[in-house]
Amino acid sequence: MIDCEGAPFITKEFMDNDKVLSKLIIVLINMSAVTVNPFYLLAKEVELIGSRGYTPEDTLLAIETINDDN
Repeated sequence: MIDCEGAPFITKEFMDNDKVLSKLIIVLINMSAVTVNPFYLLAKEVELIGSRGYTPEDTLLAIETINDDN
């Protein structure tokens, strides 16, 4: 999942509905605090990836990476 909105509920939605070995890529941030339960990171072996900015090439690579995992 790629979060390009920065809405605080997206991280919770991801943690509630993700599959094992899922990835959440956050490229925009809302300054609201988000709580993440580390149990889910361990139990589902998910990755949370943050980026301070991105280029068109980065976006294409992220989409290709997601497609390769399906």
